[in-house]
Amino acid sequence: MNMDRLEYEYALYKGDTFITCGTLKEISVETGIAIVTLTSYASPSYKKKNPNGKQLIKVDFEKLSDQQCERFAFMLKQKRIDSKLSRSELANKLGYSYAEIMKWEKKIKKPNLYIVEDVATFFKIPVNVLIGEK
Repeated sequence: MNMDRLEYEYALYKGDTFITCGTLKEISVETGIAIVTLTSYASPSYKKKNPNGKQLIKVDFEKLSDQQCERFAFMLKQKRIDSKLSRSELANKLGYSYAEIMKWEKKIKKPNLYIVEDVATFFKIPVNVLIGEK
């Protein structure tokens, strides 16, 4: 399997109902569905045979630059601390996992613009305050 494919973001649906999103590995861990099975949900032949079955859709999110990620990591941690929230508390309020918050703060994983917008909305600040300008 192409390693790049493991880094893409996907959304998993059953019919029209959203189940979860993340990388193939994250979805596999969360749902217990093997990666090879997940990838079959994206094939046209599977969709044709199972129109109301599970579907895996690649999501193209704009990734942030390294400089924007640096600023986001700093600002996320600062706003969390200013709000007297633990990573777990912030994760629960935003609907992400503790691990995701930790990875963003430690610059282990780059957030996409959708995530930045979620965080900005939660803290009631403009996106450019979190990530700066391009």
